[in-house]
Amino acid sequence: MTIKQMTIHGADGDVEIRDADYGAQILFGQTCIELARGSSDEERWAAATTTAKAIYGSDRHGRPRCTNSEIHSVRIEIERIAGC
Repeated sequence: MTIKQMTIHGADGDVEIRDADYGAQILFGQTCIELARGSSDEERWAAATTTAKAIYGSDRHGRPRCTNSEIHSVRIEIERIAGC
């Protein structure tokens, strides 16, 4: 079984994680993040951090309002759906 898309109710609306030919496509608000399958660890962590902000919201310093383990969980879901 392969999951091709996931929709998560975020702090300011829905966050969609989709499988694309090149990797992952993450959509929320007016933002679209495209993450290639061969992307580096730093690029994946940055995409997961930005996505976590959309899901959990931001604190007053602009950081995601969640723990690093929750950001790691977001990254795992992105990689699982997109096959990264």
